[in-house]
Amino acid sequence: MATGRGRPQGGRSVPAGRPDAHDPHEVARILNDWGWTARRGRQFSGSPDSPDVHAPDFPWFLETKHVERLTLYAAFTQAIADCGERMPAVVHRKNHSESLITLRLEDLLKVLKELE
Repeated sequence: MATGRGRPQGGRSVPAGRPDAHDPHEVARILNDWGWTARRGRQFSGSPDSPDVHAPDFPWFLETKHVERLTLYAAFTQAIADCGERMPAVVHRKNHSESLITLRLEDLLKVLKELE
């Protein structure tokens, strides 16, 4: 069950110098550290059944990108096409940079409202 609110399970902070999320394995590991059950998905069919990261209790369908020049709207369009009924998001980073996530503002607000 997800405990992912505020700090990783066990109260651990993220170690300094740890590489940021850059592939599905790393994103899954980070989600697991924060209390969500996650694993690398099957990346061959482009459907809700084959996300980059399979995390059934995480609110978003995750598309992951590690490229120097991301075409963000194309990546997000891919996430929308593949997400089915879930909310799409893209976790992305370029070399020597921190990971970022792009998602719809309305989806974020919906999740935050549910936490109230």
